[in-house]
Amino acid sequence: MREILTLQLGQLANFVGTHYWNAQEAYFNYGNDTKPDLLDHDVLYRAGKTPTGIETYTPRVLIYDLKDCFGSLQKYNRLFESEESTKIAWDGGVNTITTKTYEKNPYQQQLDRMEEDPSHTDMDVDAVDKLDHTVKVWSDFNRIYYHPRSMNPIVTHQAESTLTPFDSYTAGRKAYTDNEKVGLFAAQEETSIFEDNFRFFVEECDQLQGFQIFTGVDDAMGGFTEGLLDDIRDEFPKTTVLTYGLSDTTRNPSAERARQKETLNRAFSIARLTKLSSLYVPLYTPTPKRMAYSSRSPYIHPKSHKAYQYELMYHTSAILSTAIETASLPYRLKKNGTSLSEMVSRLNWHGNTYVGGLESVLPLPIVRTGYNDTLETNNVLPIIDHSAPSLSVLADKKKEETFGEYIVTRGLPSFDSRYFVDLAYPLIDSYPRFFSSNISQDGLLTPYTNSEPPRSVPTLTRLATGSKVRLGMEHRIESINSISFSDFFEFSEGENGFGREDYLEMKEDMITLSDSYSCDEDM
Repeated sequence: MREILTLQLGQLANFVGTHYWNAQEAYFNYGNDTKPDLLDHDVLYRAGKTPTGIETYTPRVLIYDLKDCFGSLQKYNRLFESEESTKIAWDGGVNTITTKTYEKNPYQQQLDRMEEDPSHTDMDVDAVDKLDHTVKVWSDFNRIYYHPRSMNPIVTHQAESTLTPFDSYTAGRKAYTDNEKVGLFAAQEETSIFEDNFRFFVEECDQLQGFQIFTGVDDAMGGFTEGLLDDIRDEFPKTTVLTYGLSDTTRNPSAERARQKETLNRAFSIARLTKLSSLYVPLYTPTPKRMAYSSRSPYIHPKSHKAYQYELMYHTSAILSTAIETASLPYRLKKNGTSLSEMVSRLNWHGNTYVGGLESVLPLPIVRTGYNDTLETNNVLPIIDHSAPSLSVLADKKKEETFGEYIVTRGLPSFDSRYFVDLAYPLIDSYPRFFSSNISQDGLLTPYTNSEPPRSVPTLTRLATGSKVRLGMEHRIESINSISFSDFFEFSEGENGFGREDYLEMKEDMITLSDSYSCDEDM
């Protein structure tokens, strides 16, 4: 097998991850379905057994988030209820802490009813239609049973806490260290973030090909991820690590100091996590202006069954997840695929281009008569650059010099798909319904209005390294140059704090990364 371990860290990362895993469920063939599997599910999933002998097939994933951000998701779900009863009793005394129970989302309640009553096979339309209004945390629209060891709550912090804010890179570094200590001495309830759960997943792998990491970088989660990656690199110094650093552009704090702190967090993340990754891909959630630059509006925003709402993480994370999931297809195919290490090596064949960019077209606009006919009426792809840090970078029309790229196209009609993946992106009921009503159920463009939302859509992604990355790096350097680091005392507190030398080293690392993407004409 060619196993990959996925790690998700933070709210945005787990929103992205939930869409990612929900999509995987749609690929499984059940019953009399004779359609061949194009994907090797063992790359992302693991087979196992519960203590009572029930066979399981669950994602090979580690999920990290603040303890109060898991919503109604329990560590021991119905699939693993028997394991909870076999936990070792703790005889060292117990302090009881009562917390408010998170009420299950109506969508989750409907999933429970469908499982309890096998004859009830249809999802309640009302529960689906109201997801835009009812989703508060990522577990609200989760469809997957995870292994108990996938759940890794960060117990030292709470969301929106003013006493111990989780809002600076160095706070995340400290939180990782503190949570490791908590895990070692907790009353058998929480386990060591690295020593126990991480080892559980990697030690059962026959041929681990690498790690794919989704992490938030706007707050302290980047620093937390650094601590985790440090431990991973001690154990797996040469194993491929593909890291997606996720930024929520809708946050846009009103206070200038908060915006500058966010900029510092993103800068420390890209400078320090790049050193621990084989490839680092910064991603930004799509805003209306970003969508407009891509000419994607006709297919997603107006005339849709339910309009795209950029302020909803439930919506923005869906678009990012679709791009990541499509880009990951090459190392998950059963035939004619590649490995994660080969893909990353081709993108970083220079040996110093550790930052990449991801672009996508969603949906890929295809009319039913084929892509050639589509080009006759629309010769500009509505592609969006997810890695550009600003609109000014998006607006730069300078021709890009590409160092390496992987382009994935999926879901084209059969007569167009000789060199593409014949597997459209599945739009299951937990996916937002923000597509134009001029898109058919199979994701193709039509001249008329469709009453039903699409069930799948063709997509295209481009994961690449090239001169465009330098534009983004230069923008980031310019942003941090306008900040007085000495004004942010919270970054220098404690053993995990940064001094001025660390700050200057970060800036120097950013400049070095930028220079790696210089073209001959720039020299």
